[in-house]
Amino acid sequence: SRQRFAAIVLFSLFKNGASVCAFTCVFLLTNNSVPMRRRGAVNGFSMTIASLGKAAAPAVAGNLFACT
Repeated sequence: SRQRFAAIVLFSLFKNGASVCAFTCVFLLTNNSVPMRRRGAVNGFSMTIASLGKAAAPAVAGNLFACT
């Protein structure tokens, strides 16, 4: 069972690293596609959407898990 634990830890590290890279890449692409005068508004809107997603994800995932 030590192997299972090690595999879970490694997968978790990979998943979290990929998540950070993806989040950063999305914001870089967003900043490169928006004119300079609109960047503040677009970054604020995108951070709001990301925060709402992070807030709602546990409730949605919990309900999906409970339904199965």
